[in-house]
Amino acid sequence: MAIYSRKFTVPPDTEREFSISLDGDVITYVRIRYPPGPCGLLRVAFFYGPKQIFPYEEETFFYGDDEIIEWQEYYEVPERPMPLTVKAVNQDDTYEHSFYVVINVQDKKYLLAQQLANSIARALRRLLGFV
Repeated sequence: MAIYSRKFTVPPDTEREFSISLDGDVITYVRIRYPPGPCGLLRVAFFYGPKQIFPYEEETFFYGDDEIIEWQEYYEVPERPMPLTVKAVNQDDTYEHSFYVVINVQDKKYLLAQQLANSIARALRRLLGFV
């Protein structure tokens, strides 16, 4: 599993694009952390080429203030390495703002092994009455 962790800073009243080169088969987890301060004025979206992939709906963004947005994902990476573009728009006309991104990418063979192990563990728990 590859874990990517980045901090991005966007100057006031600016739109920026950042690139992360992901290596693996499947994005399995995404986390965005907004420290205190942006009051919803810092917007973030993820793209593969021209296609927006997170959030799913085109021309929408994640935004927040002193919060974490995270989710389990299963997004098959179309190429290795995959160039992921992080688009950030700081609508605050006075202050720069930062956000943190963590992305987990796994190879399919490890995901399959993990799913098999989880299935066996569930079956054993049922068999032994630990449901």
